Amino acid sequence: MIHNFTNWFDNLPIRRKLILGFGLIASLLLVSMVIEIVRTNYEDHARQKADEIEEQMILAQQLRTEMISVRRAESTIGLNMLAYGFAVREDTLNPILDHVQKMLVIIGEFKKQNQDDDTVSDQRIADIEEQVYAYDSAIQASFDLVKLRGNPEEGWGGEIITKLEMFSAQGFDTAEAIRIATDVVEFRNASDGPVLLQEELDRLKKDIEESNFRPEKKTSFLASLKEIQENVDNLDSSQVELVASFAEFSVMSGTVETLAEDFVTQLDEATAKADKEYDDARTLANYIRALGLIAMLLIGGGITLFTSTRIAKPVTTLTEITQRISGGAYDQRIAITSRDEIGQLAQSFDRMATEIQRREANLIEQADELKIATAQAQSAARIKSEFLANMSHELRTPLNAIIGFSDMLLMGIAGELNSQQRHQVERLRLNGNRLLALVNDILDLTRIEAKRVELILKPFSPRGLSERLGSQMEILAKENGLKFEVTVASNVPDQLIGDEKRIEQVMVNLISNAFKFTHQGTVRLEVKANLPERQWTIAVTDTGIGIPPHAINMIFEEFRQLDGTSTRAYQGSGLGLAITRNLVRIMNGEIKVQSKLGEGSTFTVILPILEEGPAGQKAEPVVAAPVTV
Repeated sequence: MIHNFTNWFDNLPIRRKLILGFGLIASLLLVSMVIEIVRTNYEDHARQKADEIEEQMILAQQLRTEMISVRRAESTIGLNMLAYGFAVREDTLNPILDHVQKMLVIIGEFKKQNQDDDTVSDQRIADIEEQVYAYDSAIQASFDLVKLRGNPEEGWGGEIITKLEMFSAQGFDTAEAIRIATDVVEFRNASDGPVLLQEELDRLKKDIEESNFRPEKKTSFLASLKEIQENVDNLDSSQVELVASFAEFSVMSGTVETLAEDFVTQLDEATAKADKEYDDARTLANYIRALGLIAMLLIGGGITLFTSTRIAKPVTTLTEITQRISGGAYDQRIAITSRDEIGQLAQSFDRMATEIQRREANLIEQADELKIATAQAQSAARIKSEFLANMSHELRTPLNAIIGFSDMLLMGIAGELNSQQRHQVERLRLNGNRLLALVNDILDLTRIEAKRVELILKPFSPRGLSERLGSQMEILAKENGLKFEVTVASNVPDQLIGDEKRIEQVMVNLISNAFKFTHQGTVRLEVKANLPERQWTIAVTDTGIGIPPHAINMIFEEFRQLDGTSTRAYQGSGLGLAITRNLVRIMNGEIKVQSKLGEGSTFTVILPILEEGPAGQKAEPVVAAPVTV
């Protein structure tokens, strides 16, 4: 079964193999993501449960804290109740009521949180809420009774003291009664005070009856005394009620405190349980994550290894065989039989290797023939160059003699010449000079082709060279009816390193060429320097016939001018610019041409500013290249 699957997989196209492999890996990633989501949700649920119980625990702790504060206030009131005045008791009871109200708010918040979670039973919450409400009612009733008993403005004690002070204003002796009443109201004489106060009231009644006031006034006094007596009775009964109520809500607060403690205990247990569940959930989630990661790595690694092996192995085999074939082992063949793209490529390589092997045999045969032909061509070129060089030397000897004898005849050594004879001798000398210039050009060209041109690098003055050429060429310019100008920029160094003879030859060729194709106007020689670029330039500008754009590159070819017939209109060999271009390239320079037909041309030679170098630098072979326009 595995073998059948392997064969089936090998015959699949590479695109389907990759889709299948990446699809399986993507499926594993998707499963891993689902597992991670489930794990995260499980862990988050456990954490949320623990957080909710933690919040309930905080509320229970707050409830217990408020209850402890209530108990402390109760204890303070119980211990010092008899020493408290009304204002002090009021200040003490108010904080108790505030704490109780906070407890009710906490219980309400607890009920909200417990709606979705039965960590604490609803009955237990209802029980403690009922006890707190009952406690609040008891505290409120006691507080109202304290206010009714001792409020100086509205309470019973206040009314007693006010009426006793009224009797004092009428002349009765109530000072002792007022003192005793104040002690009773303030709980400073709770045991004997009521009896003593009653005795003072009886004495006051007797004093009223024995007084000399009118009967209706006595009746009014006795009515007020009766009201005092009723308030005293109320004080006696309220004292008993207060003692009983303090004892009662002390018991009730103890019950609430017990319930709150049970609350905290139960929540402590729930918190511990939730924390354990969260730790268990996190541990399980980590196990799930680890197992999922291991499974994904194993399965994904297996899929990747299988897929890459079934694809990479044939590619590796193909690469090795092709490297051998590229190394010349054309008899190598690729043993891949699958029907996918790699198998088809292997078959194509086998056919290609067979064809290369056949063609190599033909190429070897042709190469042998080419070697023979190349050797023959090189021999012919060498013979041609030697022939041209020899012929140039052979021609220069008689030409020099002809030119020399012509000069001697013109000087009158053989006697005076008539005008016809002088004209014929001058034509003889002129044509001899032209022929000698042609021979010299051919000789220079053969030297360049034979790599026998040597540059003599030494310091020279570009300014002096330019001025010397200006003096020499000015005569030729006047003979042609032209104006010749020489300009040397101020930034040109006083001395440069180079082959002065070859640079002069380049200048002369460009200036002579400008004179030849300029019928009127000006020929200008400009020498400049570009010091930041370490270059200096020679520019020859004329106002001649100009050059058509299509002929720019052609003028630098050997034996060519503007066209095939231009050599008839303008004398010359057509070698000057070719030699100039080659000399400039030998000097690592560049020649540029700017021209407009009918307006003139500018030939610019750019040469590097050389450091001091050895003389006798031999020229490297020169390869013709298009000229920059």
